[in-house]
Amino acid sequence: MKEKEDQETNAAAGVLSEGDRSSLWKLLSSMLGMDITCAVSLPVWLFEPTTILTRMAEMLHFAELLNEGADVSNPLDRMAFVAAFSITGYNGTERLGKPFNSLLGETFEFVDPRTGVKMFSEQVSHHPPISAGQAESEKFVWWQESKVKTKFNGNSVDLDTQGKTHIYFPRTKDHFVYSCPTSSINNILLGRIYIDHFGEMRIVNMRTKDTCVITFEKSGWLGRSKHDIHGYVKDAHGQETHIISGKWSRSIEVKYLTSGLMHPRESTVTVWSRPPNNSVGKYNLTEFAQKLLGLFFLSSPHPCRI
Repeated sequence: MKEKEDQETNAAAGVLSEGDRSSLWKLLSSMLGMDITCAVSLPVWLFEPTTILTRMAEMLHFAELLNEGADVSNPLDRMAFVAAFSITGYNGTERLGKPFNSLLGETFEFVDPRTGVKMFSEQVSHHPPISAGQAESEKFVWWQESKVKTKFNGNSVDLDTQGKTHIYFPRTKDHFVYSCPTSSINNILLGRIYIDHFGEMRIVNMRTKDTCVITFEKSGWLGRSKHDIHGYVKDAHGQETHIISGKWSRSIEVKYLTSGLMHPRESTVTVWSRPPNNSVGKYNLTEFAQKLLGLFFLSSPHPCRI
């Protein structure tokens, strides 16, 4: 029992023993280039006590950014809030435990009194794992379909999250659509394991045709550019109005480039900062994820509240 607990603790911290790595290599060595979600049964100590559906719900941790975005008058400012919200969805993803694949037809719902958000999600396919979810408050509607495809590359696994996220603001009729960058789990067999997100996230306002492109930088040698993000908001005519920068694990700043926005021209504002003691415990879960996990084990015929 103690040996199993030690394995779980080491896996959560990104440290695997030689025996663990050897057993993983035996499982994965013949699967280079393959989608391992359907090809192999992984040892349970690689998992954390969450599911794909609760991971989807974690994307709504900082939904107050969407409530703020609903209240601004300029759709370009609203785009900046949507971009910040989309980036905060990666807060808390540094943990390395794999969520369990939800069963076909499994559902999860919660109500968050902090933000007024009600969320419902369902696993619509078991293999391949495909999830769908919808959330709403008085100020916005959010929905997402998600299909994760993996590829084993030898010492890393790439996770390509196919599908799109939609955010709709009923008062202004603004409808934002975006897809996610690529994620990877590195140093599975050699070195210290770490999570990376890289590539572009492109957001489009379907009503105004304003756009936002956020680039997630790939970590370089010695952790250079680790967790860095940078991007811009452009209006429908191609003029840059906001610059967005920071780290998806720490804070996000917005610089205002033109007049007529919610802050003076050339001013820079921090729109989000990671809460103190963000991730704690054996599995390095955020406080929000721990509350969702507590709800998951409650048996109630009614929506659970955080």
